[in-house]
Amino acid sequence: MKKLLSLMVILVLCISFVPLNSIIKVGEASPEPATIVVPDDYLTIQEAINAANEGDTIFVYNGTYYENVVVNKAVSLIGEDKSITIVDGSGTGNVVTITQEDINITGFTIRNSGASYLNAGIYLDNANHCNITNNNITNNLAGIWLDDSSNNSIIKNNITANKDEGIYLYYSINNSITGNKIANNEYGVHLCYSRNNILKNNVMAGNRYNFGVSAYYHTHLINDIDTSNTVDGKPVYYLTNQNNLLMNPSTFPNVGYLALVNSTYITVERLELKNNGNGILLAYTQNIKIKNTNITNNRFGVYLWGSSNISFYGNNISNNKYGVTLSSSLNNSVCGNNIVNNEYGVDLWESSNNVFYHNNFIGNGRQAYQEYFDPSINVWDNGYPSGGNYWSD
Repeated sequence: MKKLLSLMVILVLCISFVPLNSIIKVGEASPEPATIVVPDDYLTIQEAINAANEGDTIFVYNGTYYENVVVNKAVSLIGEDKSITIVDGSGTGNVVTITQEDINITGFTIRNSGASYLNAGIYLDNANHCNITNNNITNNLAGIWLDDSSNNSIIKNNITANKDEGIYLYYSINNSITGNKIANNEYGVHLCYSRNNILKNNVMAGNRYNFGVSAYYHTHLINDIDTSNTVDGKPVYYLTNQNNLLMNPSTFPNVGYLALVNSTYITVERLELKNNGNGILLAYTQNIKIKNTNITNNRFGVYLWGSSNISFYGNNISNNKYGVTLSSSLNNSVCGNNIVNNEYGVDLWESSNNVFYHNNFIGNGRQAYQEYFDPSINVWDNGYPSGGNYWSD
């Protein structure tokens, strides 16, 4: 009994010497957000991130920081001056990888990623509700790559001289891309299997392919893209649910990019459609006429997806990677066109009952291409005496 009493007295005395502020209370508020300064508090950006708490701000003074930064906490990274506050990846991996929600990055030059697949200046990996604002992003494989990332804002960045895409969205939804200058990249802006994104006031210029959309399902084509976006100084026309339009240089002057989605009874004539991911994209459209139009220097010159009763005649389709591509499209007519010096003249994917005749196939790497397992059956001759196509080889 005496031993038990003695132990209890010792325990009470020990507790009495525990500081009150060391006792953690349930529901106690987290520390107030702090500002960490690089290089004053920590020599590198990554060390600062590792030491930070959620909600902290990391302010980075001017200088060049040779790092591959991983941002895995909800912090704000702020550079002193975007022209001379530089994060350089030294040609390896991603310069900045974001793996967490609610991250802000502003005021940096971000450059020199690696050259392997997925390498980028800023790579968002399943990251949502982030803000990438007012940065220079240059000389990377891709500038900004969103991979399965949603509800992010990419605002007023200069994205230049990247070896692949300037901005690339892959399976990413509900993002806002606004007021960016995207120049001299291989591909300016590319939306790949991505939907419900908003594009406003973006200037795309001097890219090999300024703008393009890739889709697998119909929903991937639902985006808010208006004519405030320009390619080489001309407005982007991403038209959905349109009917009974005549599009020519008088009615639609200076068309920089043209997509017709879920639209009918439209005639396109005498336009210049060049230097884009899609020269003309027709998706889930019917009864469209494309005539006397120059479609040149695009990745996909003519791209049909799920479309029928489309007529192409009298067009110049040249110097594209793919001249005419049909995907799951039926009962279309490609007649009397010059299909010249493309890597692939015609590329067919699960598309049947289409008619090709009186076309000039000249100097294409492969004049017409269809995968051996593709069951498509199409017509390449209009019968005697009208005849078929001219093949330069």
